[in-house]
Amino acid sequence: MYQPGDLIVYGNTGVCRVASIGPLDGARGADRDRRYYSLSMVNGSGSIFVPVDTSVFMRPILTRDEVDALIDTLPELQGEICTERNLRLLSEQYHAAFQSHRCEDLLKLMKAVHAKGKSSGLQGKTLGMTDQRYQKKAEELIYGEFSVVLGIPYDQVERYIADRLDAGVLKAAGQDES
Repeated sequence: MYQPGDLIVYGNTGVCRVASIGPLDGARGADRDRRYYSLSMVNGSGSIFVPVDTSVFMRPILTRDEVDALIDTLPELQGEICTERNLRLLSEQYHAAFQSHRCEDLLKLMKAVHAKGKSSGLQGKTLGMTDQRYQKKAEELIYGEFSVVLGIPYDQVERYIADRLDAGVLKAAGQDES
């Protein structure tokens, strides 16, 4: 069970802080004998009230070492580019990455959609709205969690990733990092 102050990932909402745990007094429809997490969204506004025994996915946020290890694996992560033209099937494939709740799957999705966008651009086409929507949501979840874990603003996460990957390349090549 999580404790007040804990930072968790709640479903596909993103990082939330456990504000309190207890019954929801005065809330219409709330079971007075049931305990609820009161969650406050870290990257956004609003509160979420969820039963402690919910089936909705929740996990502690990653550690800094886990984030850095994930970033270090990015060059090897390969996402399957979805060329499906049927929007329902395309959405289902992308949705599966979110349902796993694994950062690796979201990173693979981001890389695959990015590659698909580059390929489309070379053909004079633009990336479809479904691709863009899922890529944006994956970025929000990944960058949101990484920003909290790393203690940096959301808009600096992409730069942090690029700098870490560049440093890894230099280190692998035997050059000094400066």
